[in-house]
Amino acid sequence: MVIAGLADNNSYYNNPAVLQLGQLLTTVTVSTKYQVVIPSDVRDRLKLKPGQKLAVIEKDGVIHLVPIRPLKEVRGMAAGTTSVGVRDEGDGRLRK
Repeated sequence: MVIAGLADNNSYYNNPAVLQLGQLLTTVTVSTKYQVVIPSDVRDRLKLKPGQKLAVIEKDGVIHLVPIRPLKEVRGMAAGTTSVGVRDEGDGRLRK
């Protein structure tokens, strides 16, 4: 997703939200200490707690913050999956 029009000389830059593809996007500001505040509605939906760790992933100019969950919290999330249709790393053939 590319969000155009968020440049210093753009009138939308200082607005709290920008309309993109029919969705209201909340913006945050990077502080002088390079910190950002995660909006409360996002913290609530993701059930983030103070001190919780987030993985920072940058890809193609986009920053992703991914909550690191305790192992017992993610246990069983892949139950019922199989390796059928997954390519084997060795020869690139599909498993049957």
